[in-house]
Amino acid sequence: MSKRIAITLIVIALVVCVAYAIIGFTTFKECPIQTTTPTDVVKAECKAELIYNVLMYNTGAYKYSIQASVNVEKLIKKATVTERLAITQQSKDAIEAIKTDWEERGYHIDIHEDYFVSATIAYYDSYEQLALANGQTGYDNTKSDSQVYRGWLYNKIVSERYSVFKEENGSVLNKAEELLNKIDGINLGDVSLVYNYGTKYKTTTIASDADQIYQLTDKEAGLYTIVHEFRMTNDNRGRVVTLVQNTPNVYTWYLLPIVCSLLIAGITILIASTKRSK
Repeated sequence: MSKRIAITLIVIALVVCVAYAIIGFTTFKECPIQTTTPTDVVKAECKAELIYNVLMYNTGAYKYSIQASVNVEKLIKKATVTERLAITQQSKDAIEAIKTDWEERGYHIDIHEDYFVSATIAYYDSYEQLALANGQTGYDNTKSDSQVYRGWLYNKIVSERYSVFKEENGSVLNKAEELLNKIDGINLGDVSLVYNYGTKYKTTTIASDADQIYQLTDKEAGLYTIVHEFRMTNDNRGRVVTLVQNTPNVYTWYLLPIVCSLLIAGITILIASTKRSK
């Protein structure tokens, strides 16, 4: 009787394994997105740069910010004395005009130098504050366009969206870009457009096809965020930003202990009954 029970438990475990394997091989798909490996931050060399940041810190806080800068040294490298004077003054005027525009929009200016300005658009201490600011109540019906690729141990949820630079006119980013483009030596396409998506989660949880991924740390404040940096120019400003979230396949993780328990119980009973029969 004991042997029959043992064999039954082992057979059930094997049948479950075979059935799940058939389901897996016929329905599971490999995610086609090639994700980026984290590295140390590499500073890009460009004539001018416009950056839009959406950063989530390890504390759960969210910060939306914007930056503009001019690489005057690169612009005046081969310029005459007269051209250098014009370029430096135009660069200062452009940054000043950008700062004024951001102040009029209600942004908080964090840093303002001759050739650099940064501002905070909004800051939220938690996701709940962010959701309330966006009019979410917790009872909203939202439809996800994400694609799910199921795997044996983990599923990959792929979400795609256009970058914030897709629009060519009418936005705060377009206004700043236009001002930078008026500087001598900067032609259409010379302004580097950067979208930074920051998260507290490591790339084992949230990955992407970013140009580079690195950790940004504020040691004094005890803050850090994993930055996914997407770089563009005017030619590919409509780039699609792809994020890949790794989540456990709950069916596999639920079945593993059940199957293991059945096998262990069956083998234990079988060994015990065999010893008794001797």
